[in-house]
Amino acid sequence: MAKKIFIYILFFLIFLPSLSKAQRWKKKPYEFMYGLGFTNFNGDVGSPANTGLNKYYWFHLASTRPVFFVGGRYYFLDRVSVRLSLMYGWLTADDHESGAAWTGRNLNFRSSIIETSSQIEFLIIKEKRKRNIYYNIRGSRSKLANINIPTYLFVGVGGFYFNPKGKYRGDWYSLQPLCTEGQGLPGGEDKYHRISLSIPFGIGFKYKIADYTYLGFEAGYRYTFTDYIDDVGGKYYDTNAIRNAYGIEAAALSFRAHPDDNIKPGYNPGGATKGGPYVDTYQFFIFNITHKLKKGRKGLPKFTPTF
Repeated sequence: MAKKIFIYILFFLIFLPSLSKAQRWKKKPYEFMYGLGFTNFNGDVGSPANTGLNKYYWFHLASTRPVFFVGGRYYFLDRVSVRLSLMYGWLTADDHESGAAWTGRNLNFRSSIIETSSQIEFLIIKEKRKRNIYYNIRGSRSKLANINIPTYLFVGVGGFYFNPKGKYRGDWYSLQPLCTEGQGLPGGEDKYHRISLSIPFGIGFKYKIADYTYLGFEAGYRYTFTDYIDDVGGKYYDTNAIRNAYGIEAAALSFRAHPDDNIKPGYNPGGATKGGPYVDTYQFFIFNITHKLKKGRKGLPKFTPTF
């Protein structure tokens, strides 16, 4: 009997440190995050030839714009967490940034974007407690610290608001109300909504800079369910019909392959190809700061970061 008790105590003493270490995440399962970065847009406007990977992704430095981010994370398992995020930024693109193939089309746009999303994250590289390694070189003692960069993958679902604008004679006009592809007219598409769904996914890294503070970077891709972030869907519509229904600004902004902000007399591009059949996508590249939050008595976070 005494022998069994000794074995149980020995087993408990051996595995208690690992068990307590495995449960450490439960003491501070909440994190508060904020940061800023830049955006990239992939759609019809500003696109290179839609072949190969260019159907899904390309990068134009001139089209990058800022984005701001705030969010909260909750760990419900050692390696798995959920996150709520709110982002505000801008998207833009210009045919003149994509090469000679599209400059004659002369399309450009800009849009603010507000996105909220819920994501699930999985740590593929966990955070480790720092341990120092000492070794001797020619009689001198040097100190090396293990480098540990927690890395996670994420995927989720989000919703976003956008409002593409085009420039006409020095002023910027919201394009969706102008129905630049004949939306609502005979044979035209239905007017698109400026709120749509997205599927965010990507990879993130964070590095511990203080006891409960991390500096991180995240690269996230957004697959959407709309082809109108840049107001370009598929084909041109009769400019005369657009002018009669929605005005001269709508007609001029529906067909911009002219140098002087005027509709070309005697030319009607109705039915001609304007964009590709693929949905628009965008990316967020964000530098962020993360603070761990203490867990309150009722299990809710205390909104005083544990710096």
